[in-house]
Amino acid sequence: IGSFGEGLDEDKLPGPGNMPAFSNILLVEPDADGRGRARIVADRMTFPNGPIITPDGGTYIVAETFANRLTAFDIEADGSLTNRHKILLSLCLIFLMSLI
Repeated sequence: IGSFGEGLDEDKLPGPGNMPAFSNILLVEPDADGRGRARIVADRMTFPNGPIITPDGGTYIVAETFANRLTAFDIEADGSLTNRHKILLSLCLIFLMSLI
């Protein structure tokens, strides 16, 4: 789950002086009492939006809207996200088109 940082005035265009604070990506997991728990799996995200998981289940890709970039992570067995890296947009478009 992506979270949005505070500070964005929706009545104004985003830009200098109107940017949300950094936010996190959360993983929600079931626990023994059935209520679940959430933990931060990525921090310092800039308005995370539109996440996908690759068909092999090994990579999490998310747009950081106000940073104008796509960021990818490896997904570990416990759901943790590691190896944060930027994706070249052209490679991402080729990948996304291959899913169609």
